[in-house]
Amino acid sequence: MNQLTLQAMPAQPQALCLVNMQGANAHDNAASLHLYVGLQNGVMMRSVVDEADGRLTDTRKRFLGTRPVKLFQVSVHAHKAVLALSTRAWLSYTYQGRYNMAPLSYEVLEHCSAFTSEQCPEGM
Repeated sequence: MNQLTLQAMPAQPQALCLVNMQGANAHDNAASLHLYVGLQNGVMMRSVVDEADGRLTDTRKRFLGTRPVKLFQVSVHAHKAVLALSTRAWLSYTYQGRYNMAPLSYEVLEHCSAFTSEQCPEGM
């Protein structure tokens, strides 16, 4: 195994989530690979992973709360998304070719798991 890239972190990582998000590129509707990193200090980092050489580009940081960030892959409108849990729950998803990050009005959550059923096609 060879090291392909290196990413400096301002704090110790708490969680990682690698997601192939559909329509995250505004220029086309193709899927792009994203690496989400939840940190101990409440910051979430999102980077685009170049599938050809593994480089991390377009790294974005966002403070989500005072608790360590936990990450869970979920589904929103039949597309992959990421639920980030800290002091508050946040949903990271794409809609009409644009990346969105929305806070959820919900009690503080510790864990999440996606599920599907006949009554609930996209449950958490």
